[in-house]
Parts: sequence; C-alpha cells; structure tokens
Amino acid sequence: MLNYDPKQADALVLDNGDYDAEIDGAEDDKKTKKGDLCLILHWRIFGGDGLEKYLRDWIVLPSALWRLKLLCDLAGLQKEFASPPFDSQRLVGLGFKVTVIQTSDVKYGKQNKIYKYISLLGTRAPDLTPPDENIPF
Repeated sequence: MLNYDPKQADALVLDNGDYDAEIDGAEDDKKTKKGDLCLILHWRIFGGDGLEKYLRDWIVLPSALWRLKLLCDLAGLQKEFASPPFDSQRLVGLGFKVTVIQTSDVKYGKQNKIYKYISLLGTRAPDLTPPDENIPF
C-alpha cells in the first residue's frame, strides 16, 4: 500500500510570483488534438529553499507564435526566429525570469503555469543538483 500525507499535494504548488527558471527540454514535433503544431517547453522552476518544480509550457502555432517570438527576443535569437525553421533546441539550457501563477479546476486541482516571460538570466540557471554521494540506487 502507498502511504503519504495528502497535505503535501498543495505544498508542491508554488505561490504566485516571479521565479528563476531554465528551459530543460523542447519538443517541436507535437500536434494538438485540432492538428495545430505545438512547441512544448519543459521548464525547471527554482522556488527557493531548494525547491524545484517542473512545468510544461505549450506554445500552439500559429495562435501563440508571439510567445516564441518573445522568448527569442529575450534570448537574442531574433535572426533565428526570423528565418524558419527554428531549432527549438537553441532555447534549451537558457535561464529566464518568469512569472508563475496558480490555477485550479475540478479535473486537475491546484497547479502552476507560466504566465509571463520577463527576462533572460544567462546561459544556465543555478545548478542545485547535489553532488553524487555514492547513492546506491
């Protein structure tokens, strides 16, 4: 049997606010149920006190192409954006300041989403991975 504290489910949801984040991965070969091209960005959000939260951010084309343009503008990738096809892997590893908000609905409960991209932090967000301590698993 699985034993856990149900109160911890809400503890993993970040408060509304601005956070350092890093794009950890990108998938640009996905389609929505309607058949629209979709870029999925995998974000690692640094919540302070060592808390990391992983979020996915969907940029559906063409309706949200402005969001990809904004990321490219912040990252200095204007030329690459202006000359498709765009290699989404160019965004992987870049650190940004983002605004994260809480959302809630009946189906998924309380969760976070990226509301806004604010600025470029640099090539990499802080590495909070603990050193390998010869963990046997």
